[in-house]
Amino acid sequence: MMRPHEMLEMARASNVKLDPKSAMIFLKGASAHLVLNGDGSYPQPDPEGRSRTGLWMDYVELFKSIKVTLNGTPLEGLCQWVYWDPSFAVWLYGNNGSSAMWFEGDTLNVYFELKGQVGIELSPSMRFMWPEGSKKMRVIGPSHGRDGLRFYGALEAGQSVEVVVSSDSMRFSGWSATGSGQGLLKVSASWAGRRKEQVRLQPVALKTGLEDVDAALGLCSSLLVRSHTDSSIGGSWLSSLPVFSWVLGADDLWCSMAANRLGLYRWSREAIGLIAAYQVRQGDRKGLMPNEVTLDPQMTPDKLETGYASALTTPLWVTALEDYVAWSGDFTVLKEHRANLDMAMEFLTSERRYVGDLFACDPSSLLVGWPVSMSLEREGACVEVNALVIKALDDAASLYSALGDERRADELHVRASEMVSSLLSFYSQEDGLLCDRVDRKGKKHVVLSAMSVVPLSLGMLPEDVGVAVIKRLYGQDFMTPWGLRSMSSKDPRYDPKQYYMGAVWPELTALYALGCYRYGFHQLGWESLNKVFKLLLSGGPAYISAAYSGESPDPIGPAWHVASCALALMAFFDGVLGASGNGADVPSFEPHLPEEVKAVNLEYGDRRIEVR
Repeated sequence: MMRPHEMLEMARASNVKLDPKSAMIFLKGASAHLVLNGDGSYPQPDPEGRSRTGLWMDYVELFKSIKVTLNGTPLEGLCQWVYWDPSFAVWLYGNNGSSAMWFEGDTLNVYFELKGQVGIELSPSMRFMWPEGSKKMRVIGPSHGRDGLRFYGALEAGQSVEVVVSSDSMRFSGWSATGSGQGLLKVSASWAGRRKEQVRLQPVALKTGLEDVDAALGLCSSLLVRSHTDSSIGGSWLSSLPVFSWVLGADDLWCSMAANRLGLYRWSREAIGLIAAYQVRQGDRKGLMPNEVTLDPQMTPDKLETGYASALTTPLWVTALEDYVAWSGDFTVLKEHRANLDMAMEFLTSERRYVGDLFACDPSSLLVGWPVSMSLEREGACVEVNALVIKALDDAASLYSALGDERRADELHVRASEMVSSLLSFYSQEDGLLCDRVDRKGKKHVVLSAMSVVPLSLGMLPEDVGVAVIKRLYGQDFMTPWGLRSMSSKDPRYDPKQYYMGAVWPELTALYALGCYRYGFHQLGWESLNKVFKLLLSGGPAYISAAYSGESPDPIGPAWHVASCALALMAFFDGVLGASGNGADVPSFEPHLPEEVKAVNLEYGDRRIEVR
């Protein structure tokens, strides 16, 4: 790979002049999706077409600085300079969203829609891109970077924002220079801003009195808000943008449930609707909710490696629907999605998908986990999938009861209870864990995996089993100072840099924390949740990876992983605060505050609530 100074010289040597028309194309909202490798080369499209679609770059231009102003005032409160590793790729998504993103580590990501007056000022060590014509992109900035702009807040629609791009080293033809300084340039465009939500709970109003905890909670809330987008496919959360340019079904639904706890009900409802819009409506997979929804309308399921197959999204969709109703008290959504609910339950209760009382997966048509290679090994009834299916059946029973179909509700309650009993067949007293899966012949496959945290977090294990799982996962072969490994270091297949074979997931750590609260291990739950908070605070503002090495707190997954923040928020609300939606305007609380937190202050619109 080229050294940073070599990249800089390469960028300078290009000496391409900026065409003002190309900038205005983007500023008027042109769509773009592009990639530049860290060495300055241009990658070829992904054969699957999942990640690298749209317009491509082939020019480099240098600017000296970047500045953003709001109503003539510098946005110092919304921006901060941060450090980056110089070897990263740059991606840009120009769709119908409204957020700015960038990441430390291997990639820099930007996603926003410009509809008003926007000010963007580029530093010498930051790369940026503008469309040129209809088939290629222009890169502005050197092809390496260390510093970059970070937004800390969302702008409201109607606020005046101004773009100022300046350079001391070159002149621009075609631009009308204003102000002082050689080549100073003002560009008018449009900033979509973020809709002013009528939220019940303002994220910034959540205070524990502990500076680090409040900062981490604020970053979680901020990430959830800023990574939401109104893209061309609908309102949703884009997951892990350095790798994924689509909505991941399960991640989106976790975000939906976290949004409920922040009072962002409209976003939650939109996300539920987006996933339902891509539900399979015929064939042997009728009722299946998609594993992913791409930003590219040409990317149909048959072109995706997963073919939309997912064993997790369908049960999570049912749970997210019930969660929305419980927290918002909005029962009108049930009428809107009654047909989707019926199809989802047809899929989840189909006898041909069961081995005894357990829901089984077939890797050829229903995948478990990511990457796909891991899924192919997990034929049969998998522990985390069955936990989510049980939860979905129970939640669906509540929804059908609300719809007045008590007979269907009773049937689902009974089936869920029977499945809970069968789930205990996974438990191995010798290992202190639930086995990974039971195949179609009834054989148990023991893997020292952390997936037992899913039924643990849902509180569906008997107390003695739940306590045993908590203690086992707290062992040094599973738990690290920065979180829970996905697989024990004692397992023969342990690999600290593989997602399912030993990497530390903030998501799993948050679920473990919630499980500790479910079974009365409040201090251990607080300690575990703080591991996630420390990752948020140690990696740079609002940065959290989907996974970290099992041997050191080094990020190995996509950055800005909003689902990790979503689960951390849920663990705090549901575990620490003991919050639960009850269809009322304000949730009920049964708090389990740590000794160092005397009270948590929440702001619901113009009301303040103190939880002690």
